[in-house]
Amino acid sequence: MGGYSVNYQQLQRLVHDAGLQQSSAELHGRMLGMMCVDQGRCRGILDQLLCDEAQRIRQATALRAAAESLYRETWEALDGAGLGFSLLLPEEGEHVERCRALIEWSRGFLRGLAIVGVDGGHDLELNGRHALADIARVARCDPHNISSDDEEYEEACEFVWIAAVLVRE
Repeated sequence: MGGYSVNYQQLQRLVHDAGLQQSSAELHGRMLGMMCVDQGRCRGILDQLLCDEAQRIRQATALRAAAESLYRETWEALDGAGLGFSLLLPEEGEHVERCRALIEWSRGFLRGLAIVGVDGGHDLELNGRHALADIARVARCDPHNISSDDEEYEEACEFVWIAAVLVRE
């Protein structure tokens, strides 16, 4: 699930140290949701993501630098076919925590879309609306009720990834 210069655990530590109330998965999901729709406002997206905690963020230069790198790398992966991006999720750890991160990523993605004006997917093509509904179903899951089979977890991650690609199209 990698390909970024910062991994889930590194960004999570920075997010926690800055006192933010979101996970690194949610932050990345929101970032990607905004990028999928509003590609013209690239530089303002990061500020929008972090605006609730602007004073703290200005002081947390390591988090800001990591978030800017993640933003740039995610944008570069999306630019073109969009098939090079990956979900920023923990690569190892307890199953419930990994599932929780996938759910938080999905919630962040939906929030990112809402920030740029996509609420309910009415402006999306049919495939995008179905994909958005699929991501919303994942966002409503209970991490304790997701199968503990690693293969099923990987399939769920791939499912969300495909849905995000369809929303972007």
